[in-house]
Amino acid sequence: MLKAWSGLASRTGDENQRLGIQVFDATQNAWRLIGKVRTDPARFFVFWPRAVKRKYRDAMANPEKYAREWQELVDILIADGRIASEDEAGRYLNTEFRDETASDYFASIERARSDPLPEAVYDYSWEQAVRYARSWAERVSQIEAFGQAGPEGGDLFDETLATLTRPRLQEHVQRVADVIYGRRRNRTVNTVLQSFSTLATGTQLGNPATAIVNLIGGLTLTAQAFPTSHFLRGLRELGNLSAAVDDAYAKGVLIDDFMGVSADAEQEGVKEWISRTSTGLLKVGGFAPAEYVVRSHNLLTARSFLRDALTAWNRDVTSGKSLKAIAWLQRNGFDYRTLLVEGMTGPETDRFLRYAVNEVQGSYRIDQVPTFMDEPLGRFLLKYQKFSTQVVRMLVKNHLAPFVESIKGGERVRVEVDGEVIEQRVRTFLPLLRYFAMAVPGGLIAEGLRAALFGYGESGPDDEEIKRALADNDRAHALSLILQRAFSAMVSIGSLGVFGNYGQAVHAWQDRQRFKNPLDPPSLGLFDAPGTAILKLIDQGSLDGDDVFRIAEDGLSLFRTGRRLAETVAMHTSDSQFGRQAQAQRDRYWARKIARRYADEAGIEAKRRAPEYGVFTANTPTNRKVKDALLLGDAERAKELLSARLHELDPRTAESIQQTLASVRGAVRAGRPALVMESQSGYETEQFLAWAESRLTAEGFARLKRIDKTYMDAARRSGIWRPQPVDTVKKQVSKRPLSDDMADAYIRRMIHE
Repeated sequence: MLKAWSGLASRTGDENQRLGIQVFDATQNAWRLIGKVRTDPARFFVFWPRAVKRKYRDAMANPEKYAREWQELVDILIADGRIASEDEAGRYLNTEFRDETASDYFASIERARSDPLPEAVYDYSWEQAVRYARSWAERVSQIEAFGQAGPEGGDLFDETLATLTRPRLQEHVQRVADVIYGRRRNRTVNTVLQSFSTLATGTQLGNPATAIVNLIGGLTLTAQAFPTSHFLRGLRELGNLSAAVDDAYAKGVLIDDFMGVSADAEQEGVKEWISRTSTGLLKVGGFAPAEYVVRSHNLLTARSFLRDALTAWNRDVTSGKSLKAIAWLQRNGFDYRTLLVEGMTGPETDRFLRYAVNEVQGSYRIDQVPTFMDEPLGRFLLKYQKFSTQVVRMLVKNHLAPFVESIKGGERVRVEVDGEVIEQRVRTFLPLLRYFAMAVPGGLIAEGLRAALFGYGESGPDDEEIKRALADNDRAHALSLILQRAFSAMVSIGSLGVFGNYGQAVHAWQDRQRFKNPLDPPSLGLFDAPGTAILKLIDQGSLDGDDVFRIAEDGLSLFRTGRRLAETVAMHTSDSQFGRQAQAQRDRYWARKIARRYADEAGIEAKRRAPEYGVFTANTPTNRKVKDALLLGDAERAKELLSARLHELDPRTAESIQQTLASVRGAVRAGRPALVMESQSGYETEQFLAWAESRLTAEGFARLKRIDKTYMDAARRSGIWRPQPVDTVKKQVSKRPLSDDMADAYIRRMIHE
């Protein structure tokens, strides 16, 4: 590790010299060229970055908030003889170490080294050294791209702003500069917003169900971007996954913080434990490992594409295959001649490989997303839409625009033949067709895996409907259903980009799945579970174990999907109550989907979706348990639950008993699997079943009838599902407390025991 650091220190020194970076020397009060540490063969390394410990940096920035840490720092300075009293601390730090304390970048390469603070103030850990290397790389990249402000005036942004006169354009350029340089405004507000955003990333994306979408979605994007032959070759080479991941890291394709979670959090001053928690959940939930596989495969595919292009160029640079490859490269800012000279090895080749992955999988950088999305408020309000924007950008740039140009006569391509640069035109229709052709199977695979492993419903028409239409040779109807399903698959895999976010919301709304409103900031979802808990506690008067369990599921996606996966395992490996209840619930969801399909086709104004927060009562826990028992066909269990609830009423009056019975009966009616509308009559049920028989296969219709019949028969046997008899007891008498014997007799009569 020490040898590796020595090599890194030497490389950074070489880069600083190559770029001619200057540093401000406080002893000379002037800028000078940066020096390079001399190597010493007797030592592993001669340079190690100075890093003020995080707690002392926080104390320097806000002594009042971090009073204990500030006092520790003052005591250290006094003990080391730097100051005589606490009154001198502020002046000493602000004049001598202002640059080190004003920024989280703790070893600025643009400040010449001066006398250090006492050793106790610094952190010399490996983690801080890695952080220094990352900060150095970012700053050097900024200097190489935009110049260095200070030695000879301003950087490129300063020069550009000086030439602009339009205020709106000036504001835009300034905002771009602020994002690139990580300048902070409204620090407290930004820190709060970014804290919620960072934590939401881990709690909402760190789960295996989302990891599957990320894995299949990422592979689908690669299949859309490159010819199928290269995609398949990449899959074969991915067999040695460990070597592929190592290669991706070496090429700079893979980095630990590929989503910028830690970088954004650090830039906005978010507590380190928040970013660590979020990144940890992404790893444990499978999201990060899926990204490693996707990006490594994309790298292998891009390398195969380039290798094939080199072969074509060497054979005939004017062939159709050569021109299409050159068109892609020129469209994305590459000169094929440089790549040809390097022959698969060189800095331009590495840049191409990095670009080919980032262009397809997204880099979350400002050159791929609008500026407002990469600011703290934008990251908060438009969370998860940055990637969707990148997808649209790729679709337009490398698929839609070439297609349009091909209609007009073809893309203009410049090639060199015998030392002369000529222009030719090439038509590229296939990329757009491949984009949508690959999106459909990708979406179907992702939906199928989520349904099989976690029980999530598939969007669009059901398989049973499509099979029946094909069996009946109803080609028009079958084609309509298949096209609807294909569109749903494209939406679910994210191939429509930011526009698909709204389409996906509509599908979730129609299918009564978890509704993700693109206009509702996901970061606020952190408050949904606590909000539901408070509402339940107020409405029900208490929370039982099942309530706490469901609230935890709502708040932590890893817990929710982990439970669903455990349910799936139990359903197929045992006859446990846990597994049977899970199967019954999934059967009910499927039956409800079929009922909604009928309601849509019949034009019935059925309730579209549940409200954000349900309405709870003291009877809600009992109602839920009764419905669960009926789904299993356990009438006796349902009767026991109802009886126990009625016996625990206080006071027990005829009116309170009737009200509780009405609540349970209403919940049971609303929980019917084959429910098309509220207050559904027997005639309406028969109409729905007749439709289902004509639309589903024999097996599908038998399944629907079994699910509904099990529930309904159990409800009748329990005495709950029948018209409530008219109570002849006078109103004023019904409100009087009953004796235990009278109350017991009344309860038995009301539930027909």
